[in-house]
Amino acid sequence: MIDAGLRLGRYEIVAPIGAGGMGEVFRAYDTNLQRPIALKVLSLEAAGDAQRVRRFQQEARAASALNHPNILHVYEVGEATVGQQRLHFIAMELVDGATLRSHFTNQTGERRLLQFLAQVADALAKAHASGILHRDLKPENVVVTNDGFAKVLDFGLAKLLEPSPPALDHDTPTAVLTRAGAIVGTPAYMSPEQVEGRELDQRSDIFSLGSILYEAVAHRRAFDGSSVVDVMHKIVHDEPRPLAERQLNAIVTRCLRKDPAKRYGSAAELAHDLRGYLTAAAAPVSPRSRKLWFALALVGVLLVAITVAIRQDARRAAPVKVSSAVKAAQQHAVAPPPKPTQPSWSNFTQAERSANLKLLARPTFLDGRRVYRGEVIKFNLRNADLRDFANVLSSATGVDIALAPGAVGSVSIHAENTPWDEVFEIVLKQNGLKYRVQNGLVVVEPAKPSS
Repeated sequence: MIDAGLRLGRYEIVAPIGAGGMGEVFRAYDTNLQRPIALKVLSLEAAGDAQRVRRFQQEARAASALNHPNILHVYEVGEATVGQQRLHFIAMELVDGATLRSHFTNQTGERRLLQFLAQVADALAKAHASGILHRDLKPENVVVTNDGFAKVLDFGLAKLLEPSPPALDHDTPTAVLTRAGAIVGTPAYMSPEQVEGRELDQRSDIFSLGSILYEAVAHRRAFDGSSVVDVMHKIVHDEPRPLAERQLNAIVTRCLRKDPAKRYGSAAELAHDLRGYLTAAAAPVSPRSRKLWFALALVGVLLVAITVAIRQDARRAAPVKVSSAVKAAQQHAVAPPPKPTQPSWSNFTQAERSANLKLLARPTFLDGRRVYRGEVIKFNLRNADLRDFANVLSSATGVDIALAPGAVGSVSIHAENTPWDEVFEIVLKQNGLKYRVQNGLVVVEPAKPSS
């Protein structure tokens, strides 16, 4: 029994904070440095298990090697004899805050949650760069401080990566974590390769973070079931229901790919995309402005249609003098073949949309002319902002368009019966911009880097 006032070395127990699978965490006081700390003590049951003791010590070694503002700092790992018992402990930074799980249940705003998770991605990037995996990332292992910083803790299942894994030995500290068939972690946030007991790399942590991202936005788990076996089966075989916001869904979907090769290659890249999404979402374009420009676009289409109809009526009403030679030519003329009807973007399958985006990135040509598959649309905009144009185009076609920093401009364009991607390229050329297609997202950026 560990009570207040008990001393473990130089640390004096103050009060319990919580308990987990590996042991209990206490608020304590460092009598040498005279500062409050958190003291994690391995449970007495676990202390009799040499394998769990090794994992506990491994947690300390892995975490103490990391120095990052979004990773809980470890001060010391030690042992102390209390009565007839030998206790193993880790002295850590004491953080005043609440777990990310509590922010889910307290209905913290989506934007705030995504900011926290971008910080978690930063922490993973640091750990991965140091050759360390977390392997048990979940909302309970992220604490948000009272001043708004996310801190990743509990590298209890961390594994030091090695360039060339040595022959496995069941007596080595990492054997339980590396040998085929060993499953460690929390089921709902495991990666498919973790469920199947295969070798892991940093992309397994990225899958786990993707599961947390999904839950933060959808308010439900990406993979849930009536039993642990059911959850694991879904992780390996099922896809979660898509998120409503397309750009955010593209980010989360990439994290949750079953094939690790199709996920983000690094947590740093994921953090970059999350912040890019947050920046775009925070742009000063109100819903009223979006509706206004969409309405203006529709009005422009209607005006064009009315003008064409009036001209056609006038031509039919006006007397036309035609020479006999022209009449003869008209009688023998062959009518041109009808133009093929462009399919609506909304009727394209996901595979067809992906193929069209690839055409946008790598166009095909026929007789020297570019071939487009995009839906034919009409535009009549004058002095519109580039972001409003992107919003109207995205609403009309279903294509996700993101503006990189520095991608700004004014749009004045009149286009009829023109494929959307051709209109898009005309506008970019007018503003000295270029685009690239990245993971189902069209990213607009300056053609030349700013000096």
